[in-house]
This record gives sequence, structure tokens and C-alpha cells, in this order.
Amino acid sequence: MHTKGAEKDILDLLTRYGIQRAIIHWYSGPLDVFRELVAMGMYFTIGVDVLYSEHIRTIAREVPADRLLTETDNPGGPKGLIGSIGMPSLLIEVIQGLAEARNTGTRTIMQMVQRNLVRLIEDDPWLSGTYARVFEGQRNGT
Repeated sequence: MHTKGAEKDILDLLTRYGIQRAIIHWYSGPLDVFRELVAMGMYFTIGVDVLYSEHIRTIAREVPADRLLTETDNPGGPKGLIGSIGMPSLLIEVIQGLAEARNTGTRTIMQMVQRNLVRLIEDDPWLSGTYARVFEGQRNGT
């Protein structure tokens, strides 16, 4: 979910409709709303701004380990931060930034994010077919 500029409204809507699991995209809003979203069990993506913003590093430290995901946004999203379009290879820098912010290693972050993505997909009845095709195929070498 995109929340930019509407963080409190999104929180109110999630509460009103009883949404118990959602991915909050590149959250950068107020910490009080962030903490309420954490308490509700939401997942959070962290992007390239973890390299540039102390506010985002604070959020990155506070995202529960079992709900942390990474992203690079669309190709144009990070352009204002890095001066070029965003590419999947940016994940390496995002992971390094997360590792620094959370005072851990990059391998730990990678394993954490992979476990979270697998759990998110595996536990969702709408995505169970996707889980079987992607992750079971990897395990079987197909």
C-alpha cells in the first residue's frame, strides 16, 4: 500500500475494514502511525532511502524482523536520491543499508527478507498457487 501523505487515513481504513495483513510500501510517515501499523501486523518494504535518511533508518530498525521486506521501487522512484534510474541491482545497496541500520550482516538481512516473503506468500490463500509454482519449483530444481 502507498501511504505517502495519507498515513493516518490508510491506518483508519485498514482498521475500519479489518485488514490484518498488508505490505506498506516505502513508509516514510510519522512514527506514531508507523508504530500503530506495526502493532496491527503489517509488513514493510524498505528501499534505497535507507542510505540517505535517518528517519528511514529509524523505521528500518523498528520494523519487526518477521515483517521486513526490501524493494527498489519503480525505475523512476529512486532517481531523485541516486541520480539515475532504479534497477534491481540496487537491492544490494538497500540490503547493505539495512544491515548497517540494524547492526547485523547482509546475509542475515537476505535470509530474513527471503523467509518473510516465503511466509507472506505461503500463508495467503490467494497466493498459494504462486508459492507452489515459485518456491516448490526452486526446491525441486525445476
